[in-house]
Amino acid sequence: MELQEAKDYLRVDTSDDDTLIASLITAADQYLKESGCDESTNPELYALAQKLLISHWYENRGVVAVGTVTKTLEFSLQSLILSLKSYPSVDDGSATT
Repeated sequence: MELQEAKDYLRVDTSDDDTLIASLITAADQYLKESGCDESTNPELYALAQKLLISHWYENRGVVAVGTVTKTLEFSLQSLILSLKSYPSVDDGSATT
């Protein structure tokens, strides 16, 4: 995900937090990959999952108490991860029939 796309989603107009947002993009990508998600299976869902993570981490930079907001994020994110993991891998044309 490009920095500007994340900033647009976060509704950030200044460059003050560019370094932070860039690091959140990297962290979200790594988190999803370690969860078994492949961006190529469904780029739109993958980008949405990234945006959910980036937004949550950006808006909750301190300690987060477990409650409604974190449970809602957890459910949404878990649903997206399961959906991304269930998509078949994109065939690169190397398989034979």
